[in-house]
Amino acid sequence: MEDPGIQAIISAGFVIILALLGWALRINWQSVNSAKNEINDLKVHVASECIKKTDYRADLNEIKGALRRIEELVSSKADKEA
Repeated sequence: MEDPGIQAIISAGFVIILALLGWALRINWQSVNSAKNEINDLKVHVASECIKKTDYRADLNEIKGALRRIEELVSSKADKEA
């Protein structure tokens, strides 16, 4: 039969190991939840602040059209001067 003192030490060791394991799991769970919150905040930021591809294309087409008109004006003036 084992000594009751050794049994108490082994039980206390298991309690300490389980407590440390529980603490580590809680810290990891908090980190995961924090990362989820940051990702959700980033999704909201991207959706509200970043330009959409369709808007970008429309703006780019408008700029290209303006540049074409400027080029036509410049080339027509060059033809008149020549």
